[in-house]
Amino acid sequence: MNTRFLMRKIYREIADLSMESFWERYNNLPECRDLLYYKGRYGQKAYERFLKDISFVCVPAGSEISQATEEMVARSEKYQVRTYTYFNGVYLTAEPGKETAESLVEVYHQRRREDWEKYQKTFRYKLFERKMEAEEEDAEKRRKIVDGWMEEEKMKIRFFKFFEYRKAKKINSSNNYSRRIITYAHEWAIGMQRAMREGKKIEEVADEISQFVIYDDITGFMYGCAAGFIAHFWKHGKEFRKWFNLRNQIGDEGEKANKKRNRILNPAILSVSVGGD
Repeated sequence: MNTRFLMRKIYREIADLSMESFWERYNNLPECRDLLYYKGRYGQKAYERFLKDISFVCVPAGSEISQATEEMVARSEKYQVRTYTYFNGVYLTAEPGKETAESLVEVYHQRRREDWEKYQKTFRYKLFERKMEAEEEDAEKRRKIVDGWMEEEKMKIRFFKFFEYRKAKKINSSNNYSRRIITYAHEWAIGMQRAMREGKKIEEVADEISQFVIYDDITGFMYGCAAGFIAHFWKHGKEFRKWFNLRNQIGDEGEKANKKRNRILNPAILSVSVGGD
């Protein structure tokens, strides 16, 4: 661990312990307040500041509601103060001895349901619903077109990588997530094959086709994995890799990657098993 970071962490923990010790003495021993290092109105300010800090439960990104409510109840019981938090647009409070973590979770879900029901009655929701219906309809049309492509032809694989390709395809068919990456890669490659037969170049159509074959939820991570699969196995993978590196570079790293064999910028390809290469 970085020494500077470690020292900051230690100082912060010492400060927290010091403030907690001060708070306990100030709150529980009023007759000893004049003996504390914060006296008179300064002691009152320090007390109010600490009370404010412990009352609000700051929820880190990615936390579950149960974690927030458990922390709220724990602080409320320990310090005998009202605690509160703001989680996903819902304001929650906990009084000492009155709420449990489970009851607060129920309150949270109830308020979320009420907010959702109110939102469904708004004009904004109606517009959103129409937009989603139009997008779903368009996605379904594109899916049918892509299904037709898949029935008519196959992805052209480099001859010397055929057995490695079969192995990679089998390995990555074990779950829906990795299976969708492989099917997306095939759809993308087949779309480019069809465009190339019409005299178009990879750099002219690759980006457009990559978006056309997204008729469901494809994340940026899946996009990078599929690109790595295409670059490694597709007959025109070498040309595709050069385009992809230049397309996704920020500075000149794409140009540098193109000078090295089989180097592709997106590190997400490490999550897709392609055999030994």
